[in-house]
Amino acid sequence: MFQNFFGAFRRLLPGSETPVEERREIVRVPCKIPAVCRHAGGEQMKVVVVDMGMRGLRLETDKKLAKDSAVAILRPGGGPIACKVVWTRPKRFSEKHLSGLQFSDTSANMKASWIKGTLQQLGFEPGRIKEKRKHIRVPSEQRATLVSTAGDELTEGIILNLGLGGALVQMQVQVPSQVKVSLRVDPVGVVAPLEMPCQIRSSWKDERTLKFMHGLRFDDQNNDLVKKYLKILMKSA
Repeated sequence: MFQNFFGAFRRLLPGSETPVEERREIVRVPCKIPAVCRHAGGEQMKVVVVDMGMRGLRLETDKKLAKDSAVAILRPGGGPIACKVVWTRPKRFSEKHLSGLQFSDTSANMKASWIKGTLQQLGFEPGRIKEKRKHIRVPSEQRATLVSTAGDELTEGIILNLGLGGALVQMQVQVPSQVKVSLRVDPVGVVAPLEMPCQIRSSWKDERTLKFMHGLRFDDQNNDLVKKYLKILMKSA
C-alpha cells in the first residue's frame, strides 16, 4: 500500500501540472512509523514503515528482506499483521533497503491489527478508509494551538498530519465536533506563522495516549502558506 515516498504530495505543490485530486483507486499514504519485522523463524528487527494503504505497505530496513518471504509487522495499538514480501531493493544513496509488502492475513486479524488505527491517524476518516482522498496528508510533529473565533486559546498539542484540506491534531483538552476554530501553528524556519480557520469534523479520545484527537477541515482548501509548510515537512521527513 505504500507508494513513491513523496510523489503524491508533489502534486499538491506550486508548479505542478498534475491536478490536486488524488486519482488512485486506493490511496497510499507516505509516513515515517517505527515498527518491528518478525520472520517466520522468530528473528526480529526494527524497521520503518514509509508508506501504507489498505492492501500493503513499504518498509525501510537495515538488512535486505528476501522476496516472497513471510513476515509479521508489529506495532503498539493492535495485533501483528502477516505480510508477504513482494519486492526488495537497495535505497539510493544509502546503506538501507526498501521492500514492498502485501498483506496476507485473515479479515479477522486485519480488523484486530494496528493497521486501521494507524491509517485513521494518518488522515483516513473512520468508516471511509477505502474512499479516495482529495488531499492526502504529510506526517508532522509541529506544536499547535486551537483558537476560538474570539481569539482565545482553547487547548494546545501537536499536529500529527497536515494536508491542503485539513489536519489531524492531538490536544490536551477535547473540543466538540462541528465547532468553528482556527489552527495556529508555530513558524517553521523563515516561513510565516500559520493560522487557518477551520471546523472540527471529528473529536475523540485516544485510549492509548489519553490525549484527544481532532480531525480538522480548513475553510481555505488551497492555501499557499499551507503548501510552503508541506514542502518543508516533506524535506525533513
